Amino acid sequence: GTTAVQTMTSTALTTATSVSTVYTSNTLTLADGANANVTLTSGTFYRIAGPTMAFSISGLTGGVDGRIVYISNNVAQNLTWTFEATSTAANQITTPTGADMATTARGYSTLIYNGTTSKWELFALAV
Repeated sequence: GTTAVQTMTSTALTTATSVSTVYTSNTLTLADGANANVTLTSGTFYRIAGPTMAFSISGLTGGVDGRIVYISNNVAQNLTWTFEATSTAANQITTPTGADMATTARGYSTLIYNGTTSKWELFALAV
């Protein structure tokens, strides 16, 4: 895959220091309609490919306490995050609204895994 690079420069240090974080990019090939227990590899940044009609995700595998994933909806269809349903309990997604939430085509989502509740939390949604 490709890599996305985020660079931060610290001005608090007496010498110029640059810190870079590199995120490995992976493709999530999904189907139209409902997608349950979507397999995540060891990466952090994922681009969605595949759907040509409305689609949803109800759960992601690979949850470990504190794991953060960034998901880019790279298709021309809206993505709905399904609230606590369909997928295996430990793979399910919880949202701030307590209901399904959607991003428009080309939207971005950030999720963090909560080891205490054993759920993915939809942390940020850019539509």
